[in-house]
Amino acid sequence: RKMLKDFIKYVSLNVFSTVGVSVYVLCDTYFIANGIGTNALSGLNLVLPFFAMICAIGFMLGMGTATRYSILCGQERFNEARAVIFQGSVTAVIIGIIISILGCIYAKPIAILMGADNTLINYATDYISVIFAFAWALIGNQLFMSITRAVGFPKIAMIASLLSSFSNLCLDIVFIYYFKWGNWGAALASGLAPCFAIIIQ
Repeated sequence: RKMLKDFIKYVSLNVFSTVGVSVYVLCDTYFIANGIGTNALSGLNLVLPFFAMICAIGFMLGMGTATRYSILCGQERFNEARAVIFQGSVTAVIIGIIISILGCIYAKPIAILMGADNTLINYATDYISVIFAFAWALIGNQLFMSITRAVGFPKIAMIASLLSSFSNLCLDIVFIYYFKWGNWGAALASGLAPCFAIIIQ
């Protein structure tokens, strides 16, 4: 009975987090198209797979670390469990830094590889260069959310996810409509948002 209760609790909180992310993605694309233009949205869509790839790396590291941690705790090997979290965190930082460096250096060639022409190249390059610069934050956020759930605090993970989505929307409005920073501003909002989530985790 307790297992069923825990299952419902974890699933429902994850659903709330996913709904928050869905709303953020919908509003984010609207703000870009409305505040910057359709070319900006096209440039974003060309390089969006790399944003998803970075998040997927963080999710993979997070799920692996959290699963290994849970298994070790179940076996009462608590010192090893804590070491797994440390190893996962160090791995995430190293991978994030490598991706950030390579992405910033090769932002323009990557945009061209994804099909950006002369009209879209600046939009795509602006977005992807900032996103790669914040790869460490995107990966770290996914990692820590998985770990936070594994150690028994799914509510904090949900709050962190919703905070990230909400802060992204607020920063989008400020950077796009008030500061007029274009796709660079939209990317900066997406890069800074997970930093707020990491802080509370």
